[in-house]
Amino acid sequence: MADFVPTGSPELRAEAPARSPVQAPGLLRDLAIATVFLTRIPVRIPGEVSGRDIARASRHYPLIGAGVGACVGGAAWLAMTVFPPVLAATLACVLGLMLTGAFHEDALADVADGFGGGFTVERKLTIMKDSLHGTYGVLALVMAMLVRVQAIALLPSGLVVAALVATHALSRVGPVWLMRLLPVARAEGLGAEASRIGWLEPALAALVAFGLALLTLGPILATFAILVAALTAMFVGWLSMKQVGGITGDVLGTAQQLAELGILLVVGALITHAPALGGGFAATGGG
Repeated sequence: MADFVPTGSPELRAEAPARSPVQAPGLLRDLAIATVFLTRIPVRIPGEVSGRDIARASRHYPLIGAGVGACVGGAAWLAMTVFPPVLAATLACVLGLMLTGAFHEDALADVADGFGGGFTVERKLTIMKDSLHGTYGVLALVMAMLVRVQAIALLPSGLVVAALVATHALSRVGPVWLMRLLPVARAEGLGAEASRIGWLEPALAALVAFGLALLTLGPILATFAILVAALTAMFVGWLSMKQVGGITGDVLGTAQQLAELGILLVVGALITHAPALGGGFAATGGG
């Protein structure tokens, strides 16, 4: 993820020849670009995709995230009718990894290796571009998966779909704001162009994600979840400026991962200690 564009998504390679005449940007095309960028779902995109196209599609990241969350949550809910919560959560996470191609998890491992193993900015960025993972990266992946599985297992079965829809939507807002507010650590390439967004993209991303959180979690849980997402983005932004002087695709993926884990932990803790916050959902089955 270091250069923003996943190598497994040939539809997004800027150097690929256009397959049809350039078309006016549209909602469906932007959604298709966001889908290909964030998931492994095969979508054909007519025409050449530029960095600017990817930047504009960032406004839809929370909506695509909500779709991923709905699939993962639905799998968890279904599995909880048959298996214990931890096993059900594990199976749901496996589905999530298949849907996204472990896109953001790879970014988390790269940042752990780079920030943990490099002593200069240049060395950190070089390590982050290496496709191989070291000790820090492997440990970050293992710890993240353990926390994610346990946090999902805490959720009542009646709330798990709603919680994961909100979590996956909110966790993808922070990266869009970081793209708007912070400079890029690498000034060249498609990644630098893709990060040049205006205020509209983060504003729309936040509006969609906040609305989904309020609808699925209710005002109290949604407020805590939004706060966690915002604090996580600020922390990752501060850390990336300190470590490498800006953002990279790996930094953005790490922001998503930490926000997802943080929201799941906070929502799970609140539901565990104050079941009334989950309304009627909290009384339904569960972890």
